Amino acid sequence: MPDKKKTSPASKTSQGRKTTTNKTKQQSTAAKKSTKSAPKTTKRDTPQAQKSAAKPKAPKGKTKQPASKSKGKTQKTKASQPSTLQRIWVVLQDPQALQKLRERLPSWSDEVGAFGLIILGVLTLASLFNPSGEIAEPLATGLQQVFGIGSYLVALILVALGILLLLPKAGIIIIFS
Repeated sequence: MPDKKKTSPASKTSQGRKTTTNKTKQQSTAAKKSTKSAPKTTKRDTPQAQKSAAKPKAPKGKTKQPASKSKGKTQKTKASQPSTLQRIWVVLQDPQALQKLRERLPSWSDEVGAFGLIILGVLTLASLFNPSGEIAEPLATGLQQVFGIGSYLVALILVALGILLLLPKAGIIIIFS
């Protein structure tokens, strides 16, 4: 019979502990390996993120985008686009353009403008008569510095223009000859 070494019960438990700790270590390393072999998908792994990561980042500040990057839309260069003032000037010179603009506006837009002028005129008159407050005082002093005593006339003209815009809606047509 082969010689079997007798071990004390204390050594058996210590060996048993070693084997259990070795088993748990092996299980934990196997779990780590399995998570490494099947990586989780994150935002960095998406195709868009990989494309953006491959592109060099532009320095901060104003940079021009090349026209070839547009998605089916043609981009005009800044030099070929007319400024806002140029577009307004063209519309004011062309009577047909004014008519087209008038047709595109909703039917109630003149009423909104009329009420806006009336409210602005009334607030201006009120601020001229009682210039106290954060808005009324600078408005009154500014109008009085620019127009003098005519500032009251400016406020009345604003109210009158608002009323003139509302009269055609009420069926009253005024013809200036």
